[in-house]
Amino acid sequence: MSDSTVYLSEWMSLMRSGMSRPRTDTLQHCSPVTGSNRGIGFDLVKAFSADSNNIVIAGVRDPASATALQELSKTAKAKIHIANIDAADEEGNRAAAKEIEQTFGRVDVLWANAGGSP
Repeated sequence: MSDSTVYLSEWMSLMRSGMSRPRTDTLQHCSPVTGSNRGIGFDLVKAFSADSNNIVIAGVRDPASATALQELSKTAKAKIHIANIDAADEEGNRAAAKEIEQTFGRVDVLWANAGGSP
């Protein structure tokens, strides 16, 4: 099994577990977006953050340097959490998936947008 398959299977497992739980809050979506520091990932975060009923988890390699996301989080209607999620770090991804499950209880939409070289 490749690293990317392990990574996606962790997230798919989290999504399946969340879909089977009854929703007891008013959130419409809990959405991790990997590779969200710029480009398509950043635009996805902007789109999700326009709705106050969303929680967006903006996955970046270095949260401290994500200044555009930090600025967006000040004015966005949605709650934006900037998280250290590196698509190349298998253990880090497992820890991130576990933290998201413990904090938010589910993932409704996962945008696996991060890219890199094999």
